Amino acid sequence: MAYGSLISLYHIRLSKNTFRWENVKKSDLAVELSFLKNRILLVADYYRSIPDNYPVGSAIPSQTGFSSITANFLSVGLNRDFEFNLNITNV
Repeated sequence: MAYGSLISLYHIRLSKNTFRWENVKKSDLAVELSFLKNRILLVADYYRSIPDNYPVGSAIPSQTGFSSITANFLSVGLNRDFEFNLNITNV
């Protein structure tokens, strides 16, 4: 950026040295069962996800000249899901 004949630099955003990419630990377990020559099909699925270092914009005082900084939450929570699917083919 130039002002008159002077060249100047300015910050666009604040940086944080401890900022990390998000990590996610996932596990998935599935079971498929079929009976009567594949006329009855049962699928059971269990899914689990644990996110860590989730990037979030945090508000900071306006005296810094910036409105927010990107920081990490250590743990957001646990996501779990059960899924069941039953397919029946009539003859």
